[in-house]
Amino acid sequence: MFRIAITAFLITFLGVKDLLAFGEPISPSPLEWKQSIERPNKDWDFDGKRILGHIDNDICLWDAATGQLLHRMKAHRERIQKVQFSPNGAYALSSSWISAGPMVPFKSKDTRTILWDLATGQSKQLLPDQVAGEFSPDGERIVTFSQRPDKTSSFNAAIWDVLTGQKLVKVTLDGGSGPRFDDLHFSLDGTRFVHIHAQTRGAVLYDSRDGREAGRVSDCSGIIRYTSTGTLACFDLYKEP
Repeated sequence: MFRIAITAFLITFLGVKDLLAFGEPISPSPLEWKQSIERPNKDWDFDGKRILGHIDNDICLWDAATGQLLHRMKAHRERIQKVQFSPNGAYALSSSWISAGPMVPFKSKDTRTILWDLATGQSKQLLPDQVAGEFSPDGERIVTFSQRPDKTSSFNAAIWDVLTGQKLVKVTLDGGSGPRFDDLHFSLDGTRFVHIHAQTRGAVLYDSRDGREAGRVSDCSGIIRYTSTGTLACFDLYKEP
């Protein structure tokens, strides 16, 4: 008889107080959203009054109470990877990219992150070769996977100024990093960000102000989370007699 046990290995990093969420594979989207329909992709976003999602390659904003489509924002030409409201709700980001298949190599038609003005439905910043962005808690910066030159599935990381589109920080990530399986997340105070690396089964913590490495954990075959108490936890699923 076997039973599943969960062990948590806690590693404390000072100044980090956040809880990370992981994306899930994209599933087919309906042509319209109604209150009785469950959202088709858990990377969609909700700010309490509006729903941010996508239909095919278009980014859509709905009124959550009525289901009315407020904006349908067209610019992407590839599969949508992520959408997110800014903390103040004035802007949204979206990113598009598709990785090469295991048997048939191809290049993504549109590897890009776009910042949208939700008052007008118009694009505000275009960040080429950037994927799977996330706003900082104050809404002033975005962290993205940054495609390496002449590579289709190999990425570093970058931090951008929301208002100017200027690249503030560039970070060289470990080999094999990318948005297909990995995640990037800011700490709650915005002073650091973490790269969760599926290939190495670990995570690396970086200072978001200068890109310096601040800590590292490896060899976790389970799920890595930062807790609200400032600890990095590895929840490892295993079988025991």
